[in-house]
Amino acid sequence: MRGPATATALVALLLVGGCSGADDEPEAPTPAASSSSDGALTAPTGEGPTGAPAPTVVEPGTTPGATPDPATPSGAPARPPAPPTTGAPATRPVGEPTAAVSTAPPAARGEAAQLSDGLVVTVVDVAQREVAATEPGDVGGAAAVVRVSARNGSDGPVDLSGLVVTASLGDGTPAPPTDAGPSEPLAGRLAPGDTRSGSYLFRLGGGRADDLRLEISSASSSTVVVVRP
Repeated sequence: MRGPATATALVALLLVGGCSGADDEPEAPTPAASSSSDGALTAPTGEGPTGAPAPTVVEPGTTPGATPDPATPSGAPARPPAPPTTGAPATRPVGEPTAAVSTAPPAARGEAAQLSDGLVVTVVDVAQREVAATEPGDVGGAAAVVRVSARNGSDGPVDLSGLVVTASLGDGTPAPPTDAGPSEPLAGRLAPGDTRSGSYLFRLGGGRADDLRLEISSASSSTVVVVRP
């Protein structure tokens, strides 16, 4: 009678031992993150090798799970924001005239002519004389002494230092200015209503003072006055 009971206990013991051995099997290791040739890290997904989804690629300098910036190419560093631009106000180029220069109708000697800045000029006299060279660079010979009167017809002071007088002979040849004789050009500030006179000296070469053509202009005027012989 003991034989069948002993066999049954032995079968039960073997079944318990088999279940216990199955539970003690070692757990499969979790795959570690791998690095690709371009420096990107492949993160494990937690699934087994069979039927597992594609591994997640983590770009250098990014955080796994973060949404990439669509404006930045994959693997490229983020561009810094462009600096703000400031527009400088446009300025007028140095030396550009503020108005077109015009020539007033020709005036005769002794006749007043007005510049656009309110200055009224008159060629009072043109006289011919001989001058001698007194300094290096001076040229002696025939010269014309031109006396010019200026009256301020404006409401404000006028700077006479910007007044320019040029001369040319009857054939158009320029008559260069010279300091070889008496010359005292107009200068300084002229108050409204005041009048001042000055003198200018030009070399004549082979020309004559009676044929001299004069032009008077001012830095503050857009008008040029022509005084005919």
